[in-house]
Amino acid sequence: MIFTDSLLIALYARLSKDRSGLSENVGIQIAEGDDFVEENGGMVALRFKDNDISISKFSKKPRPDYDRLIAAIEGGKVEIIVATEMTRLYRRLDELLGLIKMAETTRLRGIWTTDGVGYDLSTPEGIHAAIAAVNNAMLESAKISKRTRRKQGARAKNGKHHGGVRSYCYEPPIKDEHGNLLNKATLNTALVDHEVAVFESNVDKLVAGERATWIVRDLNSRGIPAAAGGDWTASNFQRLMTKKRYVIFDDEDPEKRGICEYNGVEFRAEWKGIISRATHAQMVAQFQKRARPWARDETLGRGYLLTGLIECGVCGVGASGGGRYLKSGVFQRRYGCHPTYNAGTPKGCGHIYRGADPIDALVTEFVLQRLDTPEIGRLLADSNDNQELIDKLLKELTHMQAHRQNLVREYGLGEHEKADYTTMLASADQAIEDLNDKLSPLYDPQVSALLPSGQPVRELWENASLDWQRSVVKLVVKKVVIHPCSGAVQHWRGWRFELDSVELVARC
Repeated sequence: MIFTDSLLIALYARLSKDRSGLSENVGIQIAEGDDFVEENGGMVALRFKDNDISISKFSKKPRPDYDRLIAAIEGGKVEIIVATEMTRLYRRLDELLGLIKMAETTRLRGIWTTDGVGYDLSTPEGIHAAIAAVNNAMLESAKISKRTRRKQGARAKNGKHHGGVRSYCYEPPIKDEHGNLLNKATLNTALVDHEVAVFESNVDKLVAGERATWIVRDLNSRGIPAAAGGDWTASNFQRLMTKKRYVIFDDEDPEKRGICEYNGVEFRAEWKGIISRATHAQMVAQFQKRARPWARDETLGRGYLLTGLIECGVCGVGASGGGRYLKSGVFQRRYGCHPTYNAGTPKGCGHIYRGADPIDALVTEFVLQRLDTPEIGRLLADSNDNQELIDKLLKELTHMQAHRQNLVREYGLGEHEKADYTTMLASADQAIEDLNDKLSPLYDPQVSALLPSGQPVRELWENASLDWQRSVVKLVVKKVVIHPCSGAVQHWRGWRFELDSVELVARC
């Protein structure tokens, strides 16, 4: 007899990976623990189990039931911990040392495993044995981790998928009724046509200037699921759209194979890519442009059509959208020259405010009329002139990205000292950032992408996103200036509005 009925015994079970979600192995561990305690004359007081949770040094996932076990120990409710193996409880020495300290101040006496091995935490010999068991577990964990990384690295060098969840646009796992995988050869490599169509449409919208949040809302409103089957979010959308696996490794490759990236190094993948490096760079630049408005003194508010285009006619400072409640209780949208920024620093004169709705309507009508004229041909020509510079910068960017990849590869082969490698890598990263900064302002939406041929813009306007409307306005309007009113207010489309106080400065 090892135990007695009076001992406070707690079972702890843990499973690192539960692919089925049924927790069968955790249940088996608990049943085995129950049998072991009963056979040795004891009675289980508490049971704790953590499912699908690793305890390696690389895992950051919390263990809720383990935390409850610790709380029970601190509360004096546990004297003996029982687990099927020491590795179910610990693979990290720092955690075990914490438990040993607790044995000095609580009722905790020791740890037992169901193979009959006990660790008495009240004796030096028991503590030494427990530490040795965890050290052995740490060594085995490190060996497993190294084997896994070697295997992943070998697969990546051969362009094969090397782990992780399935990627959008590529075939998901297909299983039979017994859970057996039927498409191991094509999993994450064969293209899924309807998802590719969604991906390519997203690319076109991003390059044309659409904001990611609008695209995400549209996808969710149409019931198009994300890769994992749920809703799209701004974060998972950006991660997906900027993944290197969708990029064609070499434009000269007749098979158009994608990029398999591992530890910052690119390899030619076995699966087909979808977009060119140039298009990928355009998308990355658009995301960076949205993420850092402060770097270019821009405002990216999207509640108002003309944010960033409208300015005060008195002091010349950019006006911005805002609003107020009138005495009638109606909320009025308006543009104004605000005297201070949000932080309280001086900004403008604070004298000019105008209702936003009539100004938006005036500018919209001006833009729609202008796009119905031959002026559109000139806009298209101007946009094509810009493409030469974009192509040149994209070529430089692609070259610098390849140079960075070579540096990483050469360092891995031992061709550079660490100090030299760090300096060269920082220089390459700075060059890439500088090129992206040069590209960002050039990515004003292209007319051809914004204006589908054969379809009047007026028909698209009403149901289009605000970002799309803004992008079209920017093709025609350089800025909108709001001047002080002279008092000649008139009725225009239901508003009391002085048309002459609004100046539209066209691009052509």
